[in-house]
Amino acid sequence: MEHEGTGAPVDFVVYQNYPNPFNPATNIRFQLDAERRVRISVFNVLGEKIAELLDESKPAGIHAITWNASRHPSGTYFGRVEVAGKEDGFVQGSKIFKMIVVK
Repeated sequence: MEHEGTGAPVDFVVYQNYPNPFNPATNIRFQLDAERRVRISVFNVLGEKIAELLDESKPAGIHAITWNASRHPSGTYFGRVEVAGKEDGFVQGSKIFKMIVVK
């Protein structure tokens, strides 16, 4: 995997969730270069964690997790994908993205 246009290697990629806006469910896709521990959390606009969708090791490749927001009101939410480095711990990096629930 490479950053677009730079040729620099990256360890993981997080794609924008789809569909977005959505009702009631959306898919969160990410790609790993090797087996890594991944944590996916959802936050409301106040910064409160309202869901933890994943916290486990995943093999190299492209993965998708579905978030069903049927129990949550319309509004803006933020997803965060954290990926552990090759060693234990969440030190590799993270990405935050905006998700919009429309009911």
